[in-house]
Amino acid sequence: MEDVNIGDELSILAGETIPVDGVITEGNVSIDQSAMTGESIPVDKKPGDEVISGTINQFGTFTMKATKKNTDSSLQRMIRLAEETDANKAPIVSLADKWAAYLVGIALTCAIIAFIVTGQFMRAVTVLVVFCPCAFVLATPTAVAAAIGNLTKYGILIRTGDALERLSKVDTIAFDKTGTLTYGKPTVVHVKSLDPSFTEENILKMAAISESESEHPLGRAIVDKWNTQGHRTPVADRTEILAGLGIKAFYEGQVLIAGKPELLKQQGIDISFGKTTADNWYKEGATVIFLSIDGKAIGMIGLADTLRKEARSTITRLKKQGITPVLLTGDNSSAA
Repeated sequence: MEDVNIGDELSILAGETIPVDGVITEGNVSIDQSAMTGESIPVDKKPGDEVISGTINQFGTFTMKATKKNTDSSLQRMIRLAEETDANKAPIVSLADKWAAYLVGIALTCAIIAFIVTGQFMRAVTVLVVFCPCAFVLATPTAVAAAIGNLTKYGILIRTGDALERLSKVDTIAFDKTGTLTYGKPTVVHVKSLDPSFTEENILKMAAISESESEHPLGRAIVDKWNTQGHRTPVADRTEILAGLGIKAFYEGQVLIAGKPELLKQQGIDISFGKTTADNWYKEGATVIFLSIDGKAIGMIGLADTLRKEARSTITRLKKQGITPVLLTGDNSSAA
């Protein structure tokens, strides 16, 4: 990728990693940005949207124009940041080094005095060994390194010792929502029928059939929900991935469409009678999937991330310690 220059056009196939930062010029796709942003659900992209290096094209094929060279890409900047050696020492390590310098002078002085007074070289060496600050100098950085290494076991990465020591003065902690306070995995939270002839169970089943061959997290969540109820999901006869919009499936002579409201509107399917419910689910932070059979909307499913079981107790403990928690999220205030 060193040969890619600004302005070059690249064709990215499904499953490939985007090599450089750029802008989509053709194609609607879903990009897995979890490696760079932590977002668990693929982000839908269309022409004109930016894509960043290190992310993965999960569905569809698209053409992009490079806006940065490989050496200046987001991925390379992140790699350089991780590889940088920060010279900042923890204050306690600097203090130990400072005192060690004084101890060396004192040790040499005492050894010389011992030799002058006693005339015995071994006594002078003994005094020098006793006063040697090696253990004093090594103990502090070793303790800091051990602490950083131990935190790594719990998924907490700290680059510098001074950052570790500054933790004692923290009064505010900012949390990301998706994948931190939540599991980062969508689950089915709502199912609603829009046709009296279909029960909610029927809606979930037909949606699971539509998504039976899908690898999209939302599709897998629907299939998992159906399977956990003690059922086995029938496999669709044929499916068509509509990148960024949804999926079309063919099953026993029926045409099933599951996806965003925009997809059903494009197909000329009326979903206006589900708008009020969809708006309410959106306010809760849910993603809404509409389902149709043979050109008629029959139901809708709401999916959302779920709160980690330990999140509430963690926030409560922090508040009791006088630390203010702050939430960082791209969701609306109702969902947050």
